[in-house]
Amino acid sequence: MINPAPSRISSIDCLRGLAVVLMVQQHMMVWLWREAGTNLRLLLEEYPVVIACNALGGFAAPLFITLAGAGAYLYLSTPGTKVVTLLCRGMVLFAFGLLLNLCVPSWFSPGSWYVLHVLGVCLAGAPLLRHVNKIVLFWMSFAAILCAPALQYLIDTPLAMGNTRMSDFSLSGGVLRLALVEGHFPVFPWAGFFIAGYIAGEFVRNHRPRPIFIHSMLYAGCGGLLALWGSLAKLSPDSFVYRIVTLSSRIYPAFAPLSFLLLGATLLLIGTGDAAERKFPLFKWTFGLQLLGRSSLSMLLLHVVVFRQLFIMWDLHRIFSLAQSVAIVLFFIALWVLLVFYWRKISLRGGAEWFMRTLSA
Repeated sequence: MINPAPSRISSIDCLRGLAVVLMVQQHMMVWLWREAGTNLRLLLEEYPVVIACNALGGFAAPLFITLAGAGAYLYLSTPGTKVVTLLCRGMVLFAFGLLLNLCVPSWFSPGSWYVLHVLGVCLAGAPLLRHVNKIVLFWMSFAAILCAPALQYLIDTPLAMGNTRMSDFSLSGGVLRLALVEGHFPVFPWAGFFIAGYIAGEFVRNHRPRPIFIHSMLYAGCGGLLALWGSLAKLSPDSFVYRIVTLSSRIYPAFAPLSFLLLGATLLLIGTGDAAERKFPLFKWTFGLQLLGRSSLSMLLLHVVVFRQLFIMWDLHRIFSLAQSVAIVLFFIALWVLLVFYWRKISLRGGAEWFMRTLSA
């Protein structure tokens, strides 16, 4: 039996809020702290907790994209909703990505392909998934993740990429090269995360966390087996299989084992959130995170423009001590929660979410 979808699902908002907190603290510490950018090994020895918190920011994009897939399913399965609305939301989200490219030239180029771009494309294409069998969707998700290292090999993508390379659309293939393979968050493998989230959306709607846990174990198990194969095989970095079986801590570019492990961990969080919502009053003790989740797009855009682009222009980039940097991060997050607490009373009017709803209506 399919239950009617509620207007808001607390666990989804909560996890989206967690994702934006992880992203903001990671970005801001890198942009504020004067020691950021120095020798990572030395920083890890001297500041293990700080570096561990920063590394947790790597969960932000997997969470955002997988939750977007779940949200797309929840929207499309609600009676009375229009497919064209989701298509328009995807287009507006993509437009925000293009705007961010232009507003933050210190990080992006006009052809950069960031998380907003891939989310926009996935949302716009989500209606195509409506009538596809879940088993087929599951294998489509696997294929999207495995296509990434294969395409990287075919176009000779470096084994490690920095911001300059991921924004360079002068190479052969231009923007399409970045969009599909070499951008910050290209279609391959990240469409696989979106599709996995779309599958999980049905289980979230019906409050069935067990299948989500099973999918989590399948993805994580696949990543673990591939990583084990890679550790035993000792392959040459020039071989085709190397990127498919090597566990790397880098997501630029994304190798298959790490992608599968990240997706498994993300689905574990989604399943845990869904299970917790059934047993505990999530709305009460995670209200702050839910507020962040409902305003995550606005927070994403604002913190990048202010703390990246404007701070560079104002000569405030990487000039703060560790204590000052942490204080600024915490103050910004707390201030945003307070702002949204009152802002929500007028439906976040003027914010990115409001524009997306208005333009998609």
